[in-house]
Amino acid sequence: MIKRFSIIALILLANLIGDRVTKHWAGQHLDRSKITPVIGNLFILTYSENDGAFLSLGSGFSARVKPLLFTFLPLLIMLGLLIGVVYNYAWKGLMDRVSMTAFCCIIGGGAGNLYDRLLNNGWVVDFMNFGLGPVRTGILNFADLSITFGIIALLVRELASRKSIK
Repeated sequence: MIKRFSIIALILLANLIGDRVTKHWAGQHLDRSKITPVIGNLFILTYSENDGAFLSLGSGFSARVKPLLFTFLPLLIMLGLLIGVVYNYAWKGLMDRVSMTAFCCIIGGGAGNLYDRLLNNGWVVDFMNFGLGPVRTGILNFADLSITFGIIALLVRELASRKSIK
C-alpha cells in the first residue's frame, strides 16, 4: 500500500513541478511582446496571462463568478478525484496503473493551474502554441498538456477495454 501511495505522490509531484518550472522559465525568459519560434511555425512560445479557462473561456465573467468557477469548483473536483484514486488504487487495489496515471496527470495539471490562480490573483501563465499554418491550438501550458494527456489516456483505455470485450 505504501508503494502505491508513493507512486501517486510521485506522479502528482512530477506534474506539479514540471508545471511550476516551465511557467517560471517562461516568466523569466520570454519577451512578453514577441513570438518565439521553436520548431518553425509548428511550435512557438508566446507569453500570455489567462484569467479564463481553456482557450480563455469565461474570461469575461464577473469577478464574483470567476473564483467559484475557476478556483473553488476545480479544487472540489481535484479533491474528489484524488480521494477516488487513493481509495481505488492505493488502498483497495481496484484501479489499473493506466487509469491511476491518467487521473494523477489530470489532478497534477489542475493543481498547477490552481496554484497559479491562487498566487496570481486569478490568472494562469500560458506560453506554448502548436499548429500548422492557420490551424493552431490556443496558448497553453504544461498543466494543460498534463490534463489533456490524462483525458486522452482515459479515453484510449476505455476504448481499448470496450474493444477487448467484444
